[in-house]
Amino acid sequence: MVIAVPSPMFSDVFRSVFPRSDLCLTSGICECLMERGKVGVSHGEAVSGRRSLPWAVQVLAPAVGLSNFGDSLAVTALLLDFHDRYADGTATAAVFLALSVPSVILVGFAGRVADRLPVRRVLIPAGVALMSICTAMAYLTSAVLIVVLLAALAGIMAFATPVMMKAVADASPADLLSRSQARMAMMANLGFLIGPAAGGVLMEAAGLRTVLLVDAASFAALPLAALLLRAGRDGTEGTRPIGSHGSSSCDSSSCGSSVSGGARAGSGLLPGLRAMAAAPGLLRVVGFGVVLTVALQVVNVVEVFFVRDDLGAGAGMFGVLMVGWSSGQVSGAWTAGRLPARWNPASVASVATFVMAVVMTSVAAVGDVRTLFALLVLNGFAYGAFGVARQTLLAGSVDTAVRGSVFAAHVALLNVASTAALLAGGVMSAFVAPRAVFGLVGAAMLLSVLVSRPWRRSAPLHRPPYRRPDDHGRGGRLGRPRRW
Repeated sequence: MVIAVPSPMFSDVFRSVFPRSDLCLTSGICECLMERGKVGVSHGEAVSGRRSLPWAVQVLAPAVGLSNFGDSLAVTALLLDFHDRYADGTATAAVFLALSVPSVILVGFAGRVADRLPVRRVLIPAGVALMSICTAMAYLTSAVLIVVLLAALAGIMAFATPVMMKAVADASPADLLSRSQARMAMMANLGFLIGPAAGGVLMEAAGLRTVLLVDAASFAALPLAALLLRAGRDGTEGTRPIGSHGSSSCDSSSCGSSVSGGARAGSGLLPGLRAMAAAPGLLRVVGFGVVLTVALQVVNVVEVFFVRDDLGAGAGMFGVLMVGWSSGQVSGAWTAGRLPARWNPASVASVATFVMAVVMTSVAAVGDVRTLFALLVLNGFAYGAFGVARQTLLAGSVDTAVRGSVFAAHVALLNVASTAALLAGGVMSAFVAPRAVFGLVGAAMLLSVLVSRPWRRSAPLHRPPYRRPDDHGRGGRLGRPRRW
């Protein structure tokens, strides 16, 4: 289940709830693969982007966008309804906890499911269950029962999200990986962009029950996508970590179902975390992502006071600022997906983090809403580009046998960071002025970039001890050390 609240900074929480062994980054992902004979396309084809995206991406991206649209409708309506029914913020806090905690608790199991089951076997029952639960929510009046069912929705999505992410990564050749991740991010952000505004309108016109029924209908996109994958094209070339031996392929109707002995022996939370930690470049970018999540959630607590009280803007202008942030994310994701293959994803993520740090610090000196709108668009653009770069590295830096565990562990990590940041932001808002919060958060982000020293080349990296079978089913060798 995705959260959608009247705040642009919460989009990272939405996405995280529902939503390469070593990379040859100095010469580019595609060029490195072609030199080693893994991608059978010409350099012109790879860089020009003329190849069509894999069938799995074409099917799953609209499904994610539609379900995010319905989810943002529903949760916006729930927050408005709880605000009207209860004077304090207890119910709102319960909504956030219901959407965040299940993915943290179920991360180990969700990773194993993503590594071992094909996407169809997960999305069809998950979609049916989500539609049933959301329909039941529409006819309930008890806030306690609604929150319990909301937690159940988030728990089911904790399984479905890493499965879809792994299916997209497995179906995407290396030269199309960034474009695939960009397409997924753009569709998700479009759902977040349109959903909250439509949710407010529907809430006023038709009430909570209608909004929840619309959300239930949007979940039909998931089993429908699974059925379309069953009839999809075959022979899609999948992305295998650089350094793996043998060619890689992923049948679009069974993406995410390739199970090796390593997947059964090494799936879950700890294997996922170990796989991320074994790749220094990926670990740095994941660390940046945690910093950005914490920063955005802390300022989210105070931004409404900054916009309404310090700048004197109305509720309508606050909505315009939210649209600017989301529009920037869509543009940033599209741009990052179109970057040539020679661009280093880790460098893109580092530059985007630095830009966001500078923008966040600059907000502390803003004196009018127009300037704030421009900064939010730029911030959203950088965050959209960062998200694509991070997902590209997540999909390509680890062995395919543990991709599902890595995606699930990453989602749980972001949810833990978001929950802690919301608590910290609440405490900070009681003692620090909103403008000062932006300045402090921006300074902390700048410090994190400087401490990580992204310009420094890492020491030689050895592949994680995950073995892949070769083309004849025998155990493959470990890849040779490569330098990032």
